Amino acid sequence: MDVLVQRIKDVNFHDQYDRQAHRKIYNVISIVDPASCPPLYVLVYAVENIINPDLIRSQIPSLLDLLAQIELIRQRAVKAARDALAWNQYYTTSAQKSDGILLLSEKEREIIECIVDERRATAARTIYIGVIFKLCELHIHSLWKHSEGDQLGHYIREYFPSFTNDKSSRMFQLDLSEDDQRRLQEIGKGCFAFLDKASKWETELEEAWVMKGYVYGIPLHLIY
Repeated sequence: MDVLVQRIKDVNFHDQYDRQAHRKIYNVISIVDPASCPPLYVLVYAVENIINPDLIRSQIPSLLDLLAQIELIRQRAVKAARDALAWNQYYTTSAQKSDGILLLSEKEREIIECIVDERRATAARTIYIGVIFKLCELHIHSLWKHSEGDQLGHYIREYFPSFTNDKSSRMFQLDLSEDDQRRLQEIGKGCFAFLDKASKWETELEEAWVMKGYVYGIPLHLIY
């Protein structure tokens, strides 16, 4: 996987799309067991592909799942770091010292303490939730004019299941606190209000055009 890591590092996501560079990465990923859990750097690569140089709005559902997987890895890393500190403290005490036990160096302990720092963990979670909720809102707004079939209804049920009593398949829904769920519900209400106003605006605009002798901006005499 060292080759894959280096190829990902070589990609500048802010430059013009380099098809050849990305193809080299896809060639390595294609031979990996699809049932295996993708490593963090592959998830980050996938996120970068969606958000740079400009956000691909149609890929927001995939972006939400990728960010949820990255958040899960962060949570597991924090738990592992706490366990490491606890075991280090256990074997550091004079009563529990044992030959052959490798303890953390001072530098290692400081790094791990930064990982488990409560303020950092809270800030990271706050940023994650904020980004997830804004993406849900942005996607619903985007689908108002660019929705096929029942796309809009489908994603409303996925993002705001409390309004429809449906079960969402979105990963980010699995570990939301009660406060998070309330916030998401308020965002859902805002989306419904936006869709209602947008629909009324569209109807009024269409009626105004018809009164002026136009249909969708085209003079009636050119249609009939």
